[in-house]
Formats: sequence, structure tokens, C-alpha cells
Amino acid sequence: MAGHLTGTHRHPYFTLFIAAVALTVTMTDHTVNSLSIMSSKNNANHKKELTMISFDLDDTLFPITETIQDANDVMLRRMVEVGADPSLVTQESIRNATVMIRRDVENPITYSELRTRAIEYELRRCCPEISDVASTAKLVFESWLEERQRAANERLFPGVVECLKHLRGEYPDAKIVAITNGRGSPMEMPALQSLFDLCVSGEDDDAFPNRKPHRGIYEVALAKADLFPLSSKKCWIHVGDDLANDVGGSADCGAYAVLATVVKHEEAKTIFWSTASEKEIAERKRKDIIAQSKVSARIEKISELIQVVDEILLS
Repeated sequence: MAGHLTGTHRHPYFTLFIAAVALTVTMTDHTVNSLSIMSSKNNANHKKELTMISFDLDDTLFPITETIQDANDVMLRRMVEVGADPSLVTQESIRNATVMIRRDVENPITYSELRTRAIEYELRRCCPEISDVASTAKLVFESWLEERQRAANERLFPGVVECLKHLRGEYPDAKIVAITNGRGSPMEMPALQSLFDLCVSGEDDDAFPNRKPHRGIYEVALAKADLFPLSSKKCWIHVGDDLANDVGGSADCGAYAVLATVVKHEEAKTIFWSTASEKEIAERKRKDIIAQSKVSARIEKISELIQVVDEILLS
């Protein structure tokens, strides 16, 4: 019957309508795809250039309590080997000597010198027969330091090496730097030494006594990486576990500060002991509060850093 559609015959206008719809859908899909491509290109064009990513070491890449405990165990064994009475030389006696020496010194002292003096003090107290106590104390300290590096290398948090390898491959022009107040060094750790460009310690001659959070140690790191003064076109990311030392200190120097509260997978064999005074502890807490507002990102696993870096560069 004229004017009615069958399964195989359609009005010419209907056919034209279907074709128009198909063309519109095709153009729309093409437009969406084009916009997606343009958006990706725009993001790539606006992505910041990562020029340096720096890391704190202790409790950021490895657990410091267990690491120091391992080193202290070696130190005590070495002292006994050179003649110290194990019933007289203990963790507590060395800590007491350290606190006493730190309290009495008038000028800034490095952690290495402080520990060496404490070892020497205890050897004089317990081993008066040793002819050259000063030299022996230095040898004992070197044993402590060697074990500190070994233990740190063995106790790296899960994902540390994989994350660093990814960053090295993804951002080959960026400097990877360690910034630490102590004597830990990735350059002395086989698992990390090929992944870092340099290490800056608060005990280095060009940094001491300006430990973190002082801007002096950060400026030394930037200078050694050929980035000082830091340009607004350059992106520097610092990763650390300490609000005052890592977040506050680096952010004040122009870094995007990432707070790493890494879950530790090993229980400490003893409570980590510190020689900080009550005044110093109170001042640290005050700086922690101020630094809270300077956190650019937070991670609980080092593996999360890969995504965080990308987000910072695209922000």
C-alpha cells in the first residue's frame, strides 16, 4: 500500500535522515577524540620540568631505629674486643656519656664527633690500659659507621629501588639527591649508589653546622646540582618523613614537599634513644605545627611517589 513502509522499502527522506544521523555521530566521535588528543598535548606542554628530586634517608628510605640498633650492637662488640668489660660498657652508659658531652660543649658538634668522643670517654673509663685511646675510639666508630651503611642497605623499605629506577628512567635529566643530617649515604649502599647523583650531609664541611631544617643545607644541595638559585621554571621535589626538617625546611627554599609516613615492617629491638633536650623537643614540635600547611602531598609507601610526582608536575 502506498505511503506505508515495509521491511525492505523505506521513504527516501527517511534514508536521508539516517545518513545525516550517522554523519553527525561520526563527526561527534571525531571531535571528542580530537579534543582528547589536544587536551593530552596541552597537559604535556604545561607539564613542569623536574630538575631535582631529593630524599631524606632515615625513616624515609629505611627504618632508622633498627639500623642504628644494629650499628650499636657492632660498636659494643668491637669495644669488648679491644678490652672493655661488657658489664661496664652498655648502651645506657654510652648514651649517658653522649648526653653529658653534648651538654658541656659550647660550639656546634657533629654527630660523628659526638659519638666518637662518647666511645673514647667510655674506653678511658673502662680500659685504662689501652695506650692510644683516641685512635682506638676512631676505629670503633668506623666499625659503627660501616655497619650503619650495611644495615640500611639491607633494611630498605619495599619498593624503594623500583621507585628510584622508575624516576631515573622517566626523568633522566633530573638530579636524584640525598639530603640528610646524619652519616647515612646512598653512595655507600650497593643497592642505591647507582641511582643517586650525590649526597649532601649536615656534617659536610660546606653545610655544617646548618643541618635541616636550616636553609643552608638545602642551598648547598641546590648548588651542587647546579640549580641555585632555583628558577621558577624548574621543579624541585623533596621527600622526607619529618615535618619540620623535611617539609618546612625544603618548602621554604622552593620545593614541593612530600611527607612520607612509610609503614615500617620491622619492630625496633629497643626504643631509639635521642640526646635532644626538652627545649629542643619543644621547638621541634612548634616547627612541626607550622610545617603542616606546607605539605604538597602525602605518601605511605614509596611506590606511591611515582603517581604523586606526575600529579605535581601537571598541577
